Parts: sequence; C-alpha cells; structure tokens
Amino acid sequence: MNFKDLENYIDINQEDMEKHSYEELQKFIYHFMLNIPFEAIDVFNGDKITMDVEKNIDKFVNEQRGGLCYENNLVTNAYLKDRGFDTKLLSGYVKPPNKDWKEMDTHLTTLVTIDGKDYIADTGFGHFPSQPIPLDGTYVYDEDDIYRIIPAEDQDNAYYVQTIKNNGESTEWTDLLFFENVDRELGYFDARYDFTINHPKYAFKKMLMINKKTPHGHNTMSLNNVTITTEDGKEKIPVTADNYRELLKKYFGLDVRIPKLENQKQEQ
Repeated sequence: MNFKDLENYIDINQEDMEKHSYEELQKFIYHFMLNIPFEAIDVFNGDKITMDVEKNIDKFVNEQRGGLCYENNLVTNAYLKDRGFDTKLLSGYVKPPNKDWKEMDTHLTTLVTIDGKDYIADTGFGHFPSQPIPLDGTYVYDEDDIYRIIPAEDQDNAYYVQTIKNNGESTEWTDLLFFENVDRELGYFDARYDFTINHPKYAFKKMLMINKKTPHGHNTMSLNNVTITTEDGKEKIPVTADNYRELLKKYFGLDVRIPKLENQKQEQ
C-alpha cells in the first residue's frame, strides 16, 4: 500500500502515528478532512467507484479527488490498521436532515480503541467532527455544533451519533447515525455498495454533495449553491454551468467535470 504517499499528501508523520495516541488520531482525521473532501461526484455522474484501497489512495493523491464513505473511510480504516491502531470496520444507518432513516446500513465507518477507550473516527460522512468521537457520551465540540454518542435503549452494543447546535438555545438532539459495535468483514458491504452505486433511489444519484473542512469552518456545494461557513457566518454563491468548475477548484481543490450538472443547468 502506498500509505507513505497519503501521509505526504495530508502532511502527517509515520513515526508520530505509530505512537497510537489520541492526539495523533485527532491530527490524522483533521488533516485528512482538510485535504480530502467528502464528494459524491462520481456517483452523481453515473460513474463507478471502488472499494480498492490502493486505487482510492491514487484517486486522492494523484487525481486530487475525494470520495464517499466507501472510499474515504475505507482508506482511513486500512491506514490506521496498518500503522498499528486497534480498529474495527463498522456499518451504520444514516439519518438525513428532516428525512427518514436510510433503509440499509449503507454507511461504512471506523471504530478505534486507544487505552481501552472507543472512538468513532470518520472521514467520509460529509459535515462531521474533524476529531474522534468517544462512545462514552463525552461531548465533542466542532465549529458551532456539539456531538455525542449514546447507547441505544432497545438494542445491546448499538449506538446513536447525535448533534445539537452550540448556541445556548437549542434543546433537542438530532440523530445522525445509528451503528452497531460489530467488526464487519469487507464482504459485508458488497450489497450496500451495490445499492449505493446502482439503486435509483440512492440519494447521491439525484443530488450533488461536496463538503470540505477548512481551517475556519467548512465549504459545501450542492447543485444550487456553494456555502462557505466560517466563525463569522455563512456566504452563499450561486452555482451555474459557467462558474462551477472555478468554484470546485477554488473552494474544494477539485478539477473535474460534472456533465449532469451542466445538463440540468441548461434545461432550467
């Protein structure tokens, strides 16, 4: 595996990572998300993706692209395991904002155990903490959000990732992800991967979603807008067939065509 290329690309050090500390795990997640966006461009375009770790590292480093959980999180799991971290490959059900739970546990993520304490280390969810989330309910503060993981009341060894706005006013936690703390073989995800790529109901075949962490917040792109979120607030830039390539390059470091976006904009 060309993990050294990945380390150089996201600016982390192998010797530091082999300390297997919380601080180095936190650094890895943050640097990964700063340099490798969550993006569903290939699925939106109708192109194939792969769960081959080597090919995905090449996609990140040499094509300067990002990917879905089957790409970003799978590379994360393989890398951390190779550098000696105690990891599990988990599956989870996603709860999109204001929508029902996904019908399959299509999300692939990583659990890391450090000094007997378990953490979710996720680099392929979209807008998600750029740091580990402990399973013991400890709050994680990231940008203007608070995150926590709580046990499911009606199922053993199962958990919810929840979030709430850190504004002193919000009182209701929102579910983001349900997962079981069960180490999955990679083959478990074959049917989920097939659903993601081929099923017409899969969300990212119909909607464009790109998210990249920045030192001051994060940038998000949909078919309609690029949203730049910082501690000072949000700025929206309309997306057109003429400007989207420039926006992709400027705010996400991506140099890629999206023919489906061009066609939809021309039809409007």
